[in-house]
Amino acid sequence: MTISASLPAYLNRDAIGSITERDIDVLVLEGLLRSSDLSSRLATMIGLAPCSILKTGWRSATDNGTETDIFLLYADDTDRRCAVLIENKVNASFQPNQAGRARLRGQQGRNDNHWDAFRTVLFAPRAYLADVADWDAVVTHEAFAEVAKTIACTDFSLMIEALAASSNKHANGSMVADERATVFWKQYRDYLTALMPGIMLTGLGSASSTNAPWPRFAKGTLPPDLKLEHKPRAGAVDLTLSNASESE
Repeated sequence: MTISASLPAYLNRDAIGSITERDIDVLVLEGLLRSSDLSSRLATMIGLAPCSILKTGWRSATDNGTETDIFLLYADDTDRRCAVLIENKVNASFQPNQAGRARLRGQQGRNDNHWDAFRTVLFAPRAYLADVADWDAVVTHEAFAEVAKTIACTDFSLMIEALAASSNKHANGSMVADERATVFWKQYRDYLTALMPGIMLTGLGSASSTNAPWPRFAKGTLPPDLKLEHKPRAGAVDLTLSNASESE
């Protein structure tokens, strides 16, 4: 009897299942921090000196409303520090001027002498890459997975599986920019701004697909345990209360 035959039906699937940006952020950061070979290969892919060594890294580095999905700090053999600001995309559209805001953040850190140089990097499935001119470097999920497969003596199987799941989302059309959807969500945002000027809408970028947007109202204004979101696939605006008991 095989293992799969002895398990319930809901476990008869791959280990990862549905994939999110956070899943890939964590798996990639863990891989880079545990493998100097993998972090060195990434340095080469984004144009850093071959001698660059990864010193430390963070997931979701956020300050003043600006978030970097994976934030890395490299140093070369002269101790010259380089910050790497990675924007990971799985199924979200681009926010307005997202690459420009990443560049401003990197420049501010250089001005404040937190690092000597910086690189902004878009990390996304190959099918996602329609307009990448504003980023210093682009690394596809597919290319990074192929590199991970060549690293000896280290098992990156879960990370490789997650990257493949991300690529498959796009191969199946889950994040392909659609002109009509982009126009609709722009009009939606404009209408909200005119109707309720003080309510911020997040989760919409300069381009949208027919099923990827999941905009959120008043993020940072509502209490952190409250989420008010428009879920297009459900055809509803949904209010979620976290960390509450059934009696509440």
